[in-house]
Amino acid sequence: MVFTRRAAIAVRLCRVTALIGLAVWVIVVAGRTDRPPVVIAGGAAALAAVAFGGRWWLPFISLPAMLVAVTGGGLPDDGGNSDSPFVLLLMWSTYLAGRHGRGRRQPWNVALGFAYVAVVTGGSAHDPSQVIFPFLLFFGPLFVGFCVQTLATQVDRARRWAAESEAARERQVQHAVLEERMTIARELHDIVAHRISALSLQAQVVRRSIEAGKPVAADQVRTIESTAQQSMTDLRRLLGLLRPDDEQADLDPQASLDDLSNLLETARSTGHPVRFTQSGTPRPLPPALSLAAYRIVQEALTNARRHGAPGPTVVRLDWGESVLHVDVVNPVQAGRQPGTTGHGLLGMAERVRLFGGSLSTGSDREGWAVRATLPMPILEQAAR
Repeated sequence: MVFTRRAAIAVRLCRVTALIGLAVWVIVVAGRTDRPPVVIAGGAAALAAVAFGGRWWLPFISLPAMLVAVTGGGLPDDGGNSDSPFVLLLMWSTYLAGRHGRGRRQPWNVALGFAYVAVVTGGSAHDPSQVIFPFLLFFGPLFVGFCVQTLATQVDRARRWAAESEAARERQVQHAVLEERMTIARELHDIVAHRISALSLQAQVVRRSIEAGKPVAADQVRTIESTAQQSMTDLRRLLGLLRPDDEQADLDPQASLDDLSNLLETARSTGHPVRFTQSGTPRPLPPALSLAAYRIVQEALTNARRHGAPGPTVVRLDWGESVLHVDVVNPVQAGRQPGTTGHGLLGMAERVRLFGGSLSTGSDREGWAVRATLPMPILEQAAR
């Protein structure tokens, strides 16, 4: 940004300097009696083109005027004398016409060029040596300007294409995140629905006990309280996600860490060696949190099978006082880095974020590692 601003200032300074120099030259020419007034008019038009070269319409005013000025006194005469600034002004005006010409205007530039060559050569048009100089003087800068315009157009198209591609990629990522959120929302919906059903049954048992005059056990009340608190926690999470009304929720029982052994055996049965280690004291988890840990291991194993090198994948669970660490490490093929923006990794990140945890993925000395840290809230209620 700073470089672009400085470059723009430098261009303006160059234009102002050229404008001052050419203005002085025009004043000098105006004092000469051997130049017709049309020469001065052409010089003034060329000055406008130099000062406002970015305006597309000025070259098409200054170029014809400049041609009149040059043919009226700016070309070398028989004695070899010439006004070289006129030649430079002609070249600059011609370049601007080629640079800013659009579609239908370029044929007019070419027609002006041939007319200019025909006028300045006069009756010597049959001699190629007399034609080459005015031809190159006009069509050389015109061609350069046209090439610059073409290059600028291609660069602009490339930038637009890159911007559109980036926007499409962002939309794809957002769509993938939305799909994953809907999947998580469906799972949480089923968990909450199951808990509310259980809560209703537990409340019915307590009501019937009271109606029958039987004492109500404190454990029954605590169970209702725990179930209600867990349901409220999951409902808060569910409110932050989306679930389309027209899709049928999956009625299969939700997975949990209790099903982890079956998941590992399934992976081993496909020829994928898996080692499992566990440290700390395992404890019951809220179903939504247990499901999240299970899905993280499941997705990490899938990525290891698809992208990893031959060798065992290590799954580790570290039960801390208030957090659960889930690590899945697999060998990495030499010279290959697994992707970091796949839908599976996005899904893991969404699950971890939902519970206020953290997720890191990448290569380390052990291999490609997926490391998730999940806080374990409401441990007492979950254990009851």
